Amino acid sequence: MSSFMAKLSRHQTALMLLAGGVIALGFWLSRPKPAPAPPTPKGGVISILPGPGFWIPVSGVRLPDGQALAFTADRQAGLVIAADGARFLTADGGNTWAAQAAPLFSEADPELVTAAGYCGAAPFVAVGVDQSVFTAIYAPAAAGDWKAAFQGDYGGVTRASADGSVLVGGAGLVVLRDGDGWTPRRIDQAQSLTLYAAARDAARIVCVGEYGAVFESRDAGDTWTQRQAGVAPLYAAAFVGDALIVGGANGAFWRDAGDGFGHITGLDRGVTLTALAADGRLALAGGQLTSGAAVVLSSADGGVTWHLETSAASERITTIAFGARGPFAVALTGELFLRQTLNY
Repeated sequence: MSSFMAKLSRHQTALMLLAGGVIALGFWLSRPKPAPAPPTPKGGVISILPGPGFWIPVSGVRLPDGQALAFTADRQAGLVIAADGARFLTADGGNTWAAQAAPLFSEADPELVTAAGYCGAAPFVAVGVDQSVFTAIYAPAAAGDWKAAFQGDYGGVTRASADGSVLVGGAGLVVLRDGDGWTPRRIDQAQSLTLYAAARDAARIVCVGEYGAVFESRDAGDTWTQRQAGVAPLYAAAFVGDALIVGGANGAFWRDAGDGFGHITGLDRGVTLTALAADGRLALAGGQLTSGAAVVLSSADGGVTWHLETSAASERITTIAFGARGPFAVALTGELFLRQTLNY
């Protein structure tokens, strides 16, 4: 009898365990499932998390204003320059900077610098604003003086590409570096527009400007195809890997990874982006808030996810460029900033 009762008890226990398991399974199947993460917008997104970098002033470097910043391809030589030609140079990747006392222009014939870059190891500066058709590119001569290497009434230069091989300006002007010389061209579709920025990779030249216009050439500037990235003026462009990033006024921030432009969402409409630079998958963007204060963003994934970074700049970032020491940015105040990270 006791053996029979023991067997019955074991069967009851097994049935109770089985019933409990069925109830638990039913509860698991019927309970609400967590919602899947929303897909990343086609262009990209501004994260609420802060970026890993912070921007500190470079001691001893201060200009009346900050118009342009550029480095050589090896990132050792660089210059930062103001509109009146006042400038600092570095020969060691940005570790040390030296002010240059010799003026670029005579007081009787002043120019306004709008862009700068390098032809190999030699620096150049470009002048001309979109209120003037005068255009000139100056480079150091043998005696150390700066001489006009190119000039004429073309529409004025607004910006140079990061590699210094493309300059853009008013009335659809595109000036291409040809060895040690320069060749002016016009984009037919842009002759009524001012172009504000250019970017170049191994296959393409891209110029951007007013009304969200994007012009692309795959034959070294012989022909151009027009595209659109919104309707706001575009002031910055950069290739981040195979993707093209452009930015401008009214929160304009777009990314094209080969399937058309998608808007990078989350940027306030009061933000204006005026600087873009990239190194591999790292992309940096700078500009200003509605208040006029500087804003800097970073992306470590090719421009898909962006983070706001801490900056000591009080006014608009005009240019970002990579030196051997790291990324630098110049602000409209004439201050130069170096990006550092917690593991720097």
